[in-house]
Amino acid sequence: MTTIEKLLLVLRSALWGEALQSEVSKEEFAELMNLAKEQTVFGLAYDAISQHSVKGQYDKRQTFEAYAKTEKIKQKNALVDKELKEMVRMFDENTVDYLVVKGQTYRILYPKPEVRMAGDIDFLIHNAYSEVKEVIERLYSVNLPDKMIEKEIEFKHASVPFELHTSLRTYALKRHQKVWDNLVEK
Repeated sequence: MTTIEKLLLVLRSALWGEALQSEVSKEEFAELMNLAKEQTVFGLAYDAISQHSVKGQYDKRQTFEAYAKTEKIKQKNALVDKELKEMVRMFDENTVDYLVVKGQTYRILYPKPEVRMAGDIDFLIHNAYSEVKEVIERLYSVNLPDKMIEKEIEFKHASVPFELHTSLRTYALKRHQKVWDNLVEK
């Protein structure tokens, strides 16, 4: 069985509670965790493996490092959730039109959302950039551009990356983009 196939079995266990069909050997552990890190599923993989492993089965250093990394993932998730709640509260208090999209909203699909790798927080703000800019600059002391030249603007607060999107779909041909933008506005 390849490392990729083994990782898929581990992820099935993490996501759907399927029993691991085969043990993860000491030799496979490091390779599997490296692949899991590359695929941003480290916390999920470690959590599933640790649920099905025998105490003392793996190298202590590797186990400790994997445990520590998973704890950092949990801490980052807590920080990202805190920042998300704060931004939503600020937008609601200032009657800003927004929608939270992409990554962080998917965490509810995970049986243990705290071990999912957190990334940035994405907001679709459509035509509300001036209001969003004013709220963020006033409350976060962040300088944002006067106008959205691109379809997104990135900034950080408390080391958490945010992205503000005016559109989630970009077409190469301007005429296709115009049709899409007109549909969204309706």
